[in-house]
Amino acid sequence: MSRLAKPAAVAVLVAAIATVLAFLIDPAPAQDTPIDGYVARLSVDDHYNSKGVRLDNVAAIIRQDRANFHKFGIRDPEDESDGFFSNKGNRALLEKMLRKGKTPGWVYDAIVNDTPLIQVTVYNDFVEVAILDENSGAGGAPAGGNPPVADGGGMPASGGAIGDVEPNTFPANKANGALEK
Repeated sequence: MSRLAKPAAVAVLVAAIATVLAFLIDPAPAQDTPIDGYVARLSVDDHYNSKGVRLDNVAAIIRQDRANFHKFGIRDPEDESDGFFSNKGNRALLEKMLRKGKTPGWVYDAIVNDTPLIQVTVYNDFVEVAILDENSGAGGAPAGGNPPVADGGGMPASGGAIGDVEPNTFPANKANGALEK
C-alpha cells in the first residue's frame, strides 16, 4: 500500500465508524405512539375549580376533570380512567403538553364554551384532544357565560373532528372500562 493510500483508507474507516456511532448514539426518532388515553365528559363541574371559580382555558378544564376523577371522585357516566393523569405531577404538565400537540383551535373553543365528550390521547411529550360529542344536550355552555378563549383559535386542522375518533382503545382502559359515579 502506498503512502497516499494509507491516509485515505484511514479516513474512510474513521468516516464509517463515525456513521455507525451516530446511529447508535442518536437513533432515528420513534414514531409517535400513544402511551395512554381516555374519554371524558367535560361537565359543568369540570369548568369550575374547587374554590368555585370559573375556569376559562382548556388546560385548566381538562386538569380539573382529571383531578375531579382521580382525587375527588367526581365522575360523569362517560368518564374513563387513565394512568398518566392519576399522578398530580403529570396533571401539572398538561398545559405544556397541549401546546406541543396539534389540537385544532375550534376544539379548544368547544371545551371552554360547552360540555363536550372528548378523547384525550397522551404521547411521550404531547397531548391531542378530539371532540366525540359537542355537548351533553343540557343547554350548552356552563353557567357564567362564554369567556374569551385563552388558548387556541384558528381553523380546524386534521383530526379533532366530531366522530372521527374511535372510542378509547387503550389496553389499560379497555380492561378497566368506564367507571360509573
